[in-house]
Amino acid sequence: MGYYIRILGTQDPDIHLEELLENLKADGLTAKLALAEDDTPDKWTLLEVANGSGDALTQIERNPVIMANLGKRNLMNTEKNWKIVNQNQRLNG
Repeated sequence: MGYYIRILGTQDPDIHLEELLENLKADGLTAKLALAEDDTPDKWTLLEVANGSGDALTQIERNPVIMANLGKRNLMNTEKNWKIVNQNQRLNG
């Protein structure tokens, strides 16, 4: 597996796989896309992207940032960690 990309958003739009493939094609690119078992082409949370030979390039995970949701908890933890890093930089800077 190449890269792991996590998308946290305050909205959860439907992004159809065909739309992604069409945009890639318009730019002269191709990819093989695979969904998680319970996902559908218009409502997905985990997407694996491979090149034309089938070599895995990246995995993309989408999580909405809403209360009582994994995305919200992760965003809050990230914000807390940023504050700690900023405090340490001020103390050591």
